[in-house]
Amino acid sequence: MQHFDLDTLATFLAIVDTGSFTQAGERVGKSQAAVSTAMARLEDRLGVRLLNRTARTVSLTPAGDLLCGRARELLEIERRIVEELGGLGERRQVRLGMPDDYLGLFGTCVMEKFSTRHRDISVQVVCEFSQDLEQLVARGDIDLAIVTRRDGDRQGELLKREKQIWCASAHARPETAAELPLALFPENCRARPHILRALETAHRPWRIVWVSSHMQSVQSAVMMGFGVTALPQSALTFEHRVLTEADGLPPLPDLELALMTAPGISLAGRKLAAFLRAEFGEGAVAAPRAVEAGIG
Repeated sequence: MQHFDLDTLATFLAIVDTGSFTQAGERVGKSQAAVSTAMARLEDRLGVRLLNRTARTVSLTPAGDLLCGRARELLEIERRIVEELGGLGERRQVRLGMPDDYLGLFGTCVMEKFSTRHRDISVQVVCEFSQDLEQLVARGDIDLAIVTRRDGDRQGELLKREKQIWCASAHARPETAAELPLALFPENCRARPHILRALETAHRPWRIVWVSSHMQSVQSAVMMGFGVTALPQSALTFEHRVLTEADGLPPLPDLELALMTAPGISLAGRKLAAFLRAEFGEGAVAAPRAVEAGIG
C-alpha cells in the first residue's frame, strides 16, 4: 500500500493558502520547480487533477477541494501526536542560529518574549555567518536559522526583505574623506559584496580600515569615528547617524532574510519557527530609530 507524504501535503496546502507556487515554495523552503514537481507526482499518483493553473491564478478542482480538507486533518493529527509524545513536561532545548548583526534585533525578542510564552522550551542562540549556519542546519547540528540569502538564492522560507543603510558616528564625519574608510565584516559576510559593488559602481574610492567577525567590534569602530559601515535597517540604533546619497553614498540593494529548518525538526523547533513567522508578519521586531543624517 502506498501512503501519503505529509511533506507533499504541506506543500499542497501552502499553494492553496498563498495562491502561488512561488510563494508556497518560500513558505516550505523549496524552489518553484520542486513545488511543481511535487504536485505533478501527487496528481499522477492519485490520477486526478487537484489544481487549475493559469498564468495568474491557482484554484482548486473538486478533487483538490476534497483533498484540502483531508490534508488539514492529517497534518493536525500529526501535530497532536507529536505534541502528545513530546509533551511529557521536560524542558526542551531549541538551537537557533543567526548572524552576529541580527543578535540584537532577534535575540532579545526570542529569549524573552518566546521563552515567556513557552517556559518548557529553552532557546540556545548560535551566532555564525549565514553560509556556516546553512551547513549546520543541513547537518541537523542546529534546529533552525535566520540567514541572509545569497544573490538569486531561494533556499529557506523568506521572512522579510531588509534595507541596508549606510551609517556613521553621530560625532564624526568619516564620509567626507577622499577615500571612504570602511568598517566591515570579513569576506564570508554576504552583505559585504553588495557594499563594495555599490561603491565601485558609483566610482567612490574606498579603503577598509577595520575588519571583524563580531558586531560589537564593528560598532566600536563606527562609534569611535574610524569609519562608516552598512547595516540592516532594523539593526540601527539611536547611536547611528544615517548616511544617504546626499552624503555621497550610493544606494544599496535589499537583503533577503530567510528561515531555514533542519530535516525532522522537533515540535519545539516548529513552535519557535511559527513564532518567528508571526513576529516578522506583524512587524514586531523593529529596532529603535537611528539618528537622521546630518543630525547630532
